[in-house]
Amino acid sequence: MNRALVFLVLAFATARSPAADWPMWRYDAERTAESPQQLPGDLELLWHRDLPEPRPAFDDVR
Repeated sequence: MNRALVFLVLAFATARSPAADWPMWRYDAERTAESPQQLPGDLELLWHRDLPEPRPAFDDVR
């Protein structure tokens, strides 16, 4: 009884989730890459990471 109830609850919970709130490659199914949302006027850098200098993966480069 418990397993059947859990299965029914999960089945109905997942069936009701709309697909419109999931992001899609290039915005929509037509791949237009045009979103109706506007960028904010004052863009700013939120984070920065300093990386070490690249070095060879192998000591013996032939």
